[in-house]
Amino acid sequence: MTGAPQHGMLMHFVVVLSLLQAPPPQLQGPPTGGAEEPAQQGPTSEAAAAQLAAAEARYRAAIALSPGLAPYHESLARVLERQGRVDEALAAHAEAVRLDPKSARARAGYGHLLLAQGRAADAVPQLRAASDLDPSSVD
Repeated sequence: MTGAPQHGMLMHFVVVLSLLQAPPPQLQGPPTGGAEEPAQQGPTSEAAAAQLAAAEARYRAAIALSPGLAPYHESLARVLERQGRVDEALAAHAEAVRLDPKSARARAGYGHLLLAQGRAADAVPQLRAASDLDPSSVD
């Protein structure tokens, strides 16, 4: 094994360790919006907003160190969703899928957000691929 793959793996573990040591953001549960009220996944308080901003910073730092790891992009996308930054979340989801097209979780997350934005024609292929990869990933 050469030095480059070992260094890459070491960096991955350092990033994961730093993310695990940071306090996790306290996020609200799933949205409960009714038919007349669009579901929002935003923070419910200033403290939650600060925790989401800290989580975003950690994921962006992880991506800077290991830009080719799809789970970092997917996690960033979920934080951005919670912040109500839909366009950025869509871009992060798309990057996660581009990096790991065989990730059912990445495709399901992307598909669900596309669907929530009324983009069913774009969502269906993502959700279908997620279901093909892992039927439990799409509910």
